[in-house]
Amino acid sequence: LEALRTIKEKNPSKRECREDLWRIIQVALNVGLREGKILAIERSWIKKREDGYWLCLPPAASRIKGNPKEVPLNRIALRALNENLPSLTDGRVFRHWTNARAFKGYWLETVRRVGIKNLRFHDLRHTFTTRLQRLGADYELRQALLGHRMPGMTADYSHGGPEWDGRLRDAVTRLEKGYVLVDGLA
Repeated sequence: LEALRTIKEKNPSKRECREDLWRIIQVALNVGLREGKILAIERSWIKKREDGYWLCLPPAASRIKGNPKEVPLNRIALRALNENLPSLTDGRVFRHWTNARAFKGYWLETVRRVGIKNLRFHDLRHTFTTRLQRLGADYELRQALLGHRMPGMTADYSHGGPEWDGRLRDAVTRLEKGYVLVDGLA
């Protein structure tokens, strides 16, 4: 996490890019999506329900690299997705990068400039699930939040329901409470 703080404090990029990068980092640490899916998030994917906000995702482009259908948003992720956005009702949340390749170049250059070695963006996804594990979220919850396919036919017959949604929400809320640092970096 000290490395991530360094990115925020010492990143010489334009202020808008620096702020967007920080928001992307917060989303990654609190939602656990892959880089490309985070960059593709549209405001219309954010839905309000009785228990809070959810990110409702389109199907993954690849059968191998799945993603969850929906992910509960804790306050840190919601703030990062809504912060300083134009008053548009739709469109991509992170518009500075036209695609994942452009962002990857920016990420690599940023970590190089601030002197961080061996930090891939994908490592934030690992941090997300490791934190959930340390906070007591069971394997099945972590697997569902990451969008990993469940082994066997059981997945086709598991439909969650309100109790499941509550467990998913509880897992991401634990992140918010268990890893509070500066500027919403959890």
